Amino acid sequence: MMAFRVEVDLSEFRKGWAAMQHDLVDTARNSADEGAKAGAEYARNNHAWQNRTGNLQDSIRAVTGIPTERGGKAMFEAGAKYASFLEEGTRPHVIRPKNKKALAFYWENEGIDFVGPYVNHPGTDPMPYMGPAYLKAERVIIARILAGIPEAQRVLDAA
Repeated sequence: MMAFRVEVDLSEFRKGWAAMQHDLVDTARNSADEGAKAGAEYARNNHAWQNRTGNLQDSIRAVTGIPTERGGKAMFEAGAKYASFLEEGTRPHVIRPKNKKALAFYWENEGIDFVGPYVNHPGTDPMPYMGPAYLKAERVIIARILAGIPEAQRVLDAA
């Protein structure tokens, strides 16, 4: 009687699997970078607040190519000190002068020059721009990753 043996050599599969994983990590890293850039651009160009000085708009930037143990990450941010006040709104609050005895400014809504020791600010409504930009970034990342899956499959198939 003759023996029958089947051997399965997974070495080529492992090489293909490693190449596919590398390709998917590259796709994910590039997708994160593109998503962060798209999110920052969306936040700069789609907002309800009046852009008086350009400081906030100029502070919105993407940070890409951040290395991590498993590949990389990217983010976008608004660096102006008052960025969160516009995103989330503010509660009513008192405004007092920091270095002087009185506040002095032209009160546009009242049409007067105001001088006084404080102002009772009524607060502001939220004007989200980073939240919607995050959703834009998420859509870009998902689309890029989905577009990269067939290429990863081709890499695996070629091994």
